[in-house]
Amino acid sequence: AVELRGGDRQAFVNGQCTANVKDAEPLDHLEACFTNKVGRAIDAARVTLLPDRALLLTSPGTCGALLQLMDLLIIREDVQLADLRGLVAVFAVVGDAAGPALSAALSLPSLPAPRRAVQGCF
Repeated sequence: AVELRGGDRQAFVNGQCTANVKDAEPLDHLEACFTNKVGRAIDAARVTLLPDRALLLTSPGTCGALLQLMDLLIIREDVQLADLRGLVAVFAVVGDAAGPALSAALSLPSLPAPRRAVQGCF
């Protein structure tokens, strides 16, 4: 996983992937394809927006390549990258009460009512 912080994080990620990240809101989860400089796919990752950061949930083995490419592309943007490999767990809570159960279990603010599932990365 990759963590992005800084005032330009959302616009920066938007320019690096196929998802419309610039119009997303905190707690949105977006599927996105990231490519290298010649347009070959590096990863199909999940972009999770939080109020103070963005998390990219990468496929196993692709985090390093994505971090390296992004680091080269940061010029003047207010973006800081962090490698979260080994520090992040991905899970799914399924059912009508998934949001409230997840909020209560992790002492989080109330999550929006899910359509089918709430997935999280904490």
